Amino acid sequence: YGDHRDLHLSIRRQRQMCIRDRNYTVLQSSTTTVYKFSSRHATWVKDGIWYQVHGEQPLSDAQLLALAQNS
Repeated sequence: YGDHRDLHLSIRRQRQMCIRDRNYTVLQSSTTTVYKFSSRHATWVKDGIWYQVHGEQPLSDAQLLALAQNS
């Protein structure tokens, strides 16, 4: 069990560093916080699952929030 927890903490630290070291905009829905790095890249955590969006076409704030709310 110790190895799993160590890996989990390492992943959490990497995610925190990634968010801390970048410029981003926070989008807030009633249940989810979306970190938007650009109109083509965003991330959020919902129910313990980490989601990321990377795309070639830009998404509006409303589209990103809809994705997060329906994930």
